[in-house]
Amino acid sequence: MQHFEFIEGNVLEIMDRPYYFLAHGVNCINRMGSGVARVIYEKNFEVKREYHEYCEQFHSPREILGHCQPVNLSKTPYPQIVFNCFSQLTIGDADHESIVKSLSMACAFVESSADHDVEAVLHLPLIGYAL
Repeated sequence: MQHFEFIEGNVLEIMDRPYYFLAHGVNCINRMGSGVARVIYEKNFEVKREYHEYCEQFHSPREILGHCQPVNLSKTPYPQIVFNCFSQLTIGDADHESIVKSLSMACAFVESSADHDVEAVLHLPLIGYAL
């Protein structure tokens, strides 16, 4: 991984690029409705749909704490990937260990899927801080 880029301003500007890797924090209780997550899914509802499908595969929120779910939104050969980082067990209680674990998974994914044509940058709004 070359570096992180912390986003100041509108996260939607990243999603207008031809390729991107964008990570954000989500809770583990199958509720996505506010903060950065809302801004992202209002831009592309596929992020929310896949989040709900992922959550429904597990019996307990604790099972997915620290997971990282890549959602590929690209219709081209270039990656447009949003990572749902399961960093909050419930709403608004970001867990440091889970942030580190899920972001490590996102970094590994970016490293394995980026090539010489795509800069390997994982864009991050602040996780656990809402808007």
